[in-house]
Amino acid sequence: MMTRRASDRYVTLREIRERFAGRNKFTVNLLAVIKSISLPKTTSRGTLFCCMELVDASSDEPFKVNTFARSVALLPIPAYVGSICCAHDLNVGEWNDHAQGTIAEKFSSWAIFSGARTDALDPVQKSNEPFRPTARLPELVEALRIWASTQLHGPSLRVTAQVNNRYVRTFAELDRRSDFQDVICRLVESRPLPSSASNQRRVRCIFWDGTKNDQIEASASEPGFPEASLLPVNAVEYQADNLSSLPPGTWVHLQSLNIKTYCDQIEGDVTRTTKINVLSQDDPQVQLAFGRYLERATEFRRVNELSLSHITMSCSRLPIVSIRYIHEHPLDATLFRTFVRVLGHEPKDVRDFVRPFCHSCSGLLPFRCNAKLLTCQKCNIDCPEPAYSYLFKLHVEDATGHLTILVAGLDGDCFFTRPPSNLYRDAELVTRIQTFLSDMLTPGRWLECLVRSYVPSGETKERKYRMFETILYER
Repeated sequence: MMTRRASDRYVTLREIRERFAGRNKFTVNLLAVIKSISLPKTTSRGTLFCCMELVDASSDEPFKVNTFARSVALLPIPAYVGSICCAHDLNVGEWNDHAQGTIAEKFSSWAIFSGARTDALDPVQKSNEPFRPTARLPELVEALRIWASTQLHGPSLRVTAQVNNRYVRTFAELDRRSDFQDVICRLVESRPLPSSASNQRRVRCIFWDGTKNDQIEASASEPGFPEASLLPVNAVEYQADNLSSLPPGTWVHLQSLNIKTYCDQIEGDVTRTTKINVLSQDDPQVQLAFGRYLERATEFRRVNELSLSHITMSCSRLPIVSIRYIHEHPLDATLFRTFVRVLGHEPKDVRDFVRPFCHSCSGLLPFRCNAKLLTCQKCNIDCPEPAYSYLFKLHVEDATGHLTILVAGLDGDCFFTRPPSNLYRDAELVTRIQTFLSDMLTPGRWLECLVRSYVPSGETKERKYRMFETILYER
């Protein structure tokens, strides 16, 4: 017999599984982070449902929760994976010998909160059934946000990946003999097609996964990147509505996608049995797919002599990541490997790339071009032979964003493979730096570099980025 909630206490996923050992159905309050969510499906009875996988700090294994409703507007569909779901009177039962939750439209209530620590603690979406928050809910939501920001997307992630690599195929592995396959890909665009004779809504989507297949007609590339195939995928009715509602750039896991051949070219069809799962940018499978393409780009640039630099061997096994990934990474003091284009530099005058320092306090000295004697204002002493150090910034970009990188100290020595000196007197080093910069600013040239994030001491807590162990090729 179903028992009703006796208190306003929220339980953890571990407590649910321990209590479920007796196979009894029960009702709880649950607060957890959304790890994945499927797009709405229609049941045989005509109602809609979606499935969420929830995680918290108590359990290694995601907990599945199904939600049923009469319309899409009544389903909990967050803006992004990583949002927080709060469910009151969640029914816990058995499915395939595992505990599984159900949010019943008439008996349960729910609310979705933003997972970002900077956002308000008000729900961004609520159920049709009145949702009555408990007194401790804001405090618990804030605690869960902190856990998610430091654990969920960081290196200590313990949650089981939702995608089984065993069944996933890249576009390069598809052929004319393929039938139903699983693929992980990014939506490039979707456009409606004229309705069929039976007035079915239709949409045609273009997907990208970073691999190349000569049996797929369309492909795309930009200067410095290898070609990658664009797979056309057709959908009708509610599946067409699901895909057309996704913004370009969304990563999805298409399960049981019908692969077919049309005019000797491979296409895909979304059928009633196809499952569409939206993936987070931080999902391990998304990072694997994007990293695979960046590795192809690395080899492509080296073969075509488009790469201007290389990194030290000690860091050569780091995965290549995008600028957007660097910006969104939740942890400070992290080392990244990336490929970027150089847009410009500061200061504009190359001769100011090297600055003098005081031997006593290591403070910057006021630079007066050819002055033979510099005075440290902090120590109030003259520095006839100051120390010199590289200190300049590079403005860079890739397809996902922009970044400003500081080059300073020994990393500047490593970058130009020359020790610093007074550039107002060292014409040879000035010419060398100008040659490198001219090459960097040439369209189609790329810089492979290591970037370390850090937060400087002081009042400002803004994260900054610094070059690390990157060496320019001799030209």
